[in-house]
Amino acid sequence: MLEAARDSLGLDDEAVAISWDSLRNAGNLSSASVMLILERTLEQRPPKPGTKGVLLAMGPGFCSELLLLQA
Repeated sequence: MLEAARDSLGLDDEAVAISWDSLRNAGNLSSASVMLILERTLEQRPPKPGTKGVLLAMGPGFCSELLLLQA
């Protein structure tokens, strides 16, 4: 899913690195992983004011959430 999201949004590997780290270190937390990844993003790579981003989560079955964020 991370590769598909990266490719469909035209992102590079660095843009999803924190997501890969979360999966590697905490495992699949389902849609709750977005909170952990958001926290780590704000700590490690805080966006510049006005920067837009996408928060995408997939849960059990086929449940998905998608938010457009702005710092």
